[in-house]
Amino acid sequence: MKDFHGYDLEGLWADIKVDVSHLSDYGRMAFVGEKKWQEWAAKVTDFFTSSEVKFFDLKEKEEAKKWIGQ
Repeated sequence: MKDFHGYDLEGLWADIKVDVSHLSDYGRMAFVGEKKWQEWAAKVTDFFTSSEVKFFDLKEKEEAKKWIGQ
């Protein structure tokens, strides 16, 4: 989520519909970003899915890749 500035309402709704229909299809999900709200988004996603969700700072991108591969 580097340089991510947000959604418009239509884009957010489209993304939510896809995510909700596939949440159980994912194993681990790593959110890699640079903003506090992105970390909160990872926590919210973790609450709504049985998948394991974790936030990583941009500097931890390689660690995130390793974590997903475990």
